[in-house]
Amino acid sequence: MTNIIMAALLFALQGAETDLSRSPRRGDRGQSYGILQIQQLVIEDVNRIQGTRYTTRDALVASTAREICSRYLEFWGAQYTRDTGKQPTYEVLARIWNGGPHGWQHRSTKRYWTRRVQPYLKLFGHRADVR
Repeated sequence: MTNIIMAALLFALQGAETDLSRSPRRGDRGQSYGILQIQQLVIEDVNRIQGTRYTTRDALVASTAREICSRYLEFWGAQYTRDTGKQPTYEVLARIWNGGPHGWQHRSTKRYWTRRVQPYLKLFGHRADVR
């Protein structure tokens, strides 16, 4: 995934999660952290996969939150490719972010994609079908 594609996706996810707020906050009744609303399970998953030692405090730092999100999506996007033989689109990655490793299959993540993420991708000037 190129840097510009990841930058566009991270912009759109931040928009979807916190309306582009620059100040970290907690959401989901205190279960999500920072500009990308990262949950503890995501941090644990990245730490397990990457051998890192991120904490929920790290998710409150914007640059580190983007790093955690990128690592998570790169891993699960590659797993999507192994499972399907296709490259993940913005939609697939956004739905993974919203619904977990197999979130791209869940009907419940479709609305997140269409109502929350797609509008921010358009603001960034990207088509939704880019791979």
